[in-house]
Parts: sequence; structure tokens; C-alpha cells
Amino acid sequence: MLVTGRQQGVCARARAGFSLIQLLAVIAMLGTLVTMAIPGYRMFIERARNAAATSQIAEIDIAINEHQLANAAQLPVDLGEIGFDAATDPWGSAIVYVNFSLGGAPRVNQFGDPVNSNYDLYSPGPDRVTALSLAASESQDDIVLAGDGGFVGIVTQYSKLN
Repeated sequence: MLVTGRQQGVCARARAGFSLIQLLAVIAMLGTLVTMAIPGYRMFIERARNAAATSQIAEIDIAINEHQLANAAQLPVDLGEIGFDAATDPWGSAIVYVNFSLGGAPRVNQFGDPVNSNYDLYSPGPDRVTALSLAASESQDDIVLAGDGGFVGIVTQYSKLN
């Protein structure tokens, strides 16, 4: 049997493209890949925010130390005095500065000992809730300055060191 040119074109077009089952399989695979990628992306974003908050607190600590050097060892009254009056962490909460000489209560470690001797500087972290004790569950995600500047980071990492 002889096939004409027109019949060959129809057969070729019928075989071209993807079937519905093939398209559904590709969509299912893409959905699986996206489902696996989203938690990794969220962890990446959270680590980046923690790093940004840690860096910001370290920067403010440097400014506090420079202020002390320039002002006969006097601590600033507030963060506005050193140019950080509107300092917020990556989660939108205000960076907390507590000058103990002005009557502020110090944050304490799991043994009840103050983690700093002159001032506290910290971010309440992603949950925006904190407590004076670093052992409290509300404080576990806070980004803190501790050990009088010897440590800046997440409370859980500080707790592992002590």
C-alpha cells in the first residue's frame, strides 16, 4: 500500500508531543522537588537572618566600646546616643540594650549568674519573645552578647559552651 504525503503528515503529527500521563508524571516530579526544596530554603533564610542579627549586635557592641573609650568609660544611656536609636533585628523587633548602671536587670545563664557585667545587648529572635534567664524556653532563639563581648550568637550555642 502506498502512503501519500498527506497521510504521512497526519501520522507524524499524531505521534508528536506528550501524552497526558507523561505531563502528569513531570508535574508530579516537579511538585516533589519543590516540596523537598522549600524546607531547605527556609533553613537557609533563617541562618541568614541569624547571621545578620549576630553581625548587627557585634557592630553595636563595637560602637558601645568606642563610646566608652571616648567618654571616660561611661556607657551610653541608650542606643540613640551612639547612632542606633532605631535598630531593629531581621525579624522587625527592636534590639534591646540594658545599661545596668541605670537600674536594668541583667540576663542570667542556667546557673543564675549574669552573662555580662556592665550591659546586655540582644535580639529577641524570630519568636520576638524573651526572658531574663537564658535557660527559659522563650530565650532559646535569642541572639545575645554574652561573656562581656566574648560571645555573640544564638543562646543555644552559648548554652552549649557553658
